[in-house]
This record gives sequence, C-alpha cells and structure tokens, in this order.
Amino acid sequence: MSLQITNLINKVKSRGHDLWEAGPAEPHAIRRIEETIRTALPPSYISFLLSYGSISIYDTVVSGVTDGDHISGERGTVLGDTEMLRLEGGLPIGFLVIGLHEDGGYCLDLHHRRSDGECPIVNYEIGSVQHEKPVANTFEEWIIEFYFKSWS
Repeated sequence: MSLQITNLINKVKSRGHDLWEAGPAEPHAIRRIEETIRTALPPSYISFLLSYGSISIYDTVVSGVTDGDHISGERGTVLGDTEMLRLEGGLPIGFLVIGLHEDGGYCLDLHHRRSDGECPIVNYEIGSVQHEKPVANTFEEWIIEFYFKSWS
C-alpha cells in the first residue's frame, strides 16, 4: 500500500481513534475473490488487501479480507458485504462493496475498468441513481478522500 495510506493510518491512531486492522490477506484469498466475481481486482485494492486485509475506525469498515482468508459470511468481508447489499438493497451485478454505509455502500464499479486495471468507485444508495457517476477514480483515491479525510 502507498506510504500515504500508511501515514494516514498512523495519524488516525496518533489522534486516539480506535482503528482496527484485520491483518494482511493471504494471496489465495484474493484469488478466491477474483474467481468468485470472475474478474481481476484493481491493483490499488489488492495492495490494500495484502497490507491490511480490512480496517475499521470505530464502526466504519473498509470491506476486505479478515483473519487472513475470510472473504465472505461476515460483516467487513468484501463478498459478505456485497452479498448482503445485493439481497437487501438490490445492488447490481458488477458492483463490489468496499464500504457499507447507512443508505447502501461504496463500491468498485467493475464494469468500467481502466487500462491500468483500476476501477472507479461509486456510491450506491438504495432507490437512487447517483451510482451512475463515480465519486473517486480509484480505490486509493477513495480511501484517502472518503474514508480517512474525516478522521485525520
């Protein structure tokens, strides 16, 4: 993961916020996610998974991999959060949840992959069409601007 992300994590911790890290994802867990969704994950998200797995500041979670290889079945896992929002909120195929919020979730838009493998991030809200316009160009941009900005 980028030095900027590491610095932001350290800054959040130094300010006394309760930040939890799941620990690095196992490479086989990332392969299982990609096999399940039938496409590659963006490089910046893979880097995050390999470095942190999943993180949360208080109850605000970045969905990923927990305990090294848990990818589904629980809150905070990328496939678990995606499946929950798909069942409860009608999340379209091609969106992969990276962070739930009270009205839906932030998602990788896997249908709009760039030449460098990165995907835009959209804000999917149940009953809205605002997900048609990206809120960030990459996972790394999203985690810096939408996740860490309010805590650092």
